[in-house]
Amino acid sequence: MDGTRPIGGVERNMTQNHGVTALTILRRLGACLNGSGIRAVWVWLLAVCIWLASAALVFVGLTEIMRIVAIAIMTGAVLFAGVYEWIQKDKDWRATIGLLILTWTFSAATLYFANRLIPVPAPLRGPLVAADDKVPKMYCSMRGVEKRDLVMLFGNDAVIGHGQGPFTPAQIGSCSALRINQTSTGLLIDAFSYDSSNNLIFRIERNVFEGLDLFAGFLKEERPDRSTLLITDERNQVVFGVRYLHRNIVRVWGTFKCGDTRPVDITENAVVIDRIPLDRHQCISVKAGDAYGLLFRSRS
Repeated sequence: MDGTRPIGGVERNMTQNHGVTALTILRRLGACLNGSGIRAVWVWLLAVCIWLASAALVFVGLTEIMRIVAIAIMTGAVLFAGVYEWIQKDKDWRATIGLLILTWTFSAATLYFANRLIPVPAPLRGPLVAADDKVPKMYCSMRGVEKRDLVMLFGNDAVIGHGQGPFTPAQIGSCSALRINQTSTGLLIDAFSYDSSNNLIFRIERNVFEGLDLFAGFLKEERPDRSTLLITDERNQVVFGVRYLHRNIVRVWGTFKCGDTRPVDITENAVVIDRIPLDRHQCISVKAGDAYGLLFRSRS
């Protein structure tokens, strides 16, 4: 019995020591989190979150300029948090300068390796290449359509261009909507968009978008693949689109305007004027040099 008491005493002492140690750690941790300690934790937590979020943006499909902006935001947030805490705690300024150099060096290295390991995707340029989409339902007969001809779809209407072109398949009021030219490498699109005063808002020349109006600053060109050309607005709505569906079939959609002519909305399966779909199905043949194929005017 005498031999067991010291052991029990030692166990009780060890338990008490562990309890004292844990309590001491909790007290010290609590002291650290008081006042400036809490501020330091939150500032550095915020800095780390911004760092991770910005770093993630670097590896998404951003342009090189946007990558630089993301790195600048990331670096600025971290430097602000670090310098702020250094000043509050009266640290040596040599250490602050070292932090600046270290952060900028790490940011530059991150940008360098991001551009090398995951290069910025090059924008698609050049002619539209024929996709291998399913041939859509058409109300026009394909008899007499040769391999070199081009079927241009506008809703349920179709314009059949005979030869290489260029073709002017549609006219809105007195304005030519677009011109399509076949080449050995694909399709080249020239398109025009007007406002109510007949002023050009934007134009597309050989598949290259150019904004010509203040409001065109909200528009952007997109090439999601080699067969599609889109112009979208600030709400990501397509205002003009072309899809080279098949070897000799192309679809055009969007909103077309010209002066006092009411806007013509062309969708995948309808032509809409004044929010009322036209109930006709036109099939028109054109050749290079024709003024237009389809003619859309305002409803009377």
